[in-house]
Amino acid sequence: MQTPSKQPESSSMNHEEEEEMQHDISKLRDQAQQVSLAQKVTESKMDELKKDVEAKMNGLKNGVAKTSAWHIASLRYSKAFVAFEVHENASSSTMLLDVLIFSHNS
Repeated sequence: MQTPSKQPESSSMNHEEEEEMQHDISKLRDQAQQVSLAQKVTESKMDELKKDVEAKMNGLKNGVAKTSAWHIASLRYSKAFVAFEVHENASSSTMLLDVLIFSHNS
């Protein structure tokens, strides 16, 4: 079974107009390709920036964790030192008080 062939529609464009339209279509295709390429480049740069920001954030997190650990250790040391000083001062004060009491009673 054959399909009936269509009769060519009469074109209202002349040859120059068709060439101009083909030229415009070609330019639009080129522009679309350039936009597509620019979009890929932009996405690639965004991916690089995202990785860079993630790496910097991880560095900050690690730095904060290390600094926090150092501060905690420093505070523990300070607390232990203060407790030791208080104990030593209390012992010294008790010894001084004992000496004063002894010398007063003598």
